[in-house]
Amino acid sequence: MALPSTPLRRGFKATQFRPWKVGATFLLLWRGGGILAPIIIVVAVLAVELVGGSSTNATALNVVGLLLGAVAVWFLGRTMNRRGNGVHTFLFIPMEYWAFVAVVLAIVAVLTSGK
Repeated sequence: MALPSTPLRRGFKATQFRPWKVGATFLLLWRGGGILAPIIIVVAVLAVELVGGSSTNATALNVVGLLLGAVAVWFLGRTMNRRGNGVHTFLFIPMEYWAFVAVVLAIVAVLTSGK
């Protein structure tokens, strides 16, 4: 169940997310369009898995999706943050740097696949 966003100081937004009725509460902080970084990466992974089908290696599909998402987030984040219309961050990290997180996840997926 997602709760509505509440404005914080200096343009930050926060959303509490409770995926279970009893349990942990996640707090997502973003500024500007920074929330797009994880959304783009997840959508890229899901799109590659839908196109790839179940006949191919799932790890390879995840890696390709993560890398495509990383490229998209890098260029979109650089473009948005260079325009001068504000800073776009997710969890206090500028949007374009989430591309590196996606690349690290892709490397971890390759190293732990065991194939």
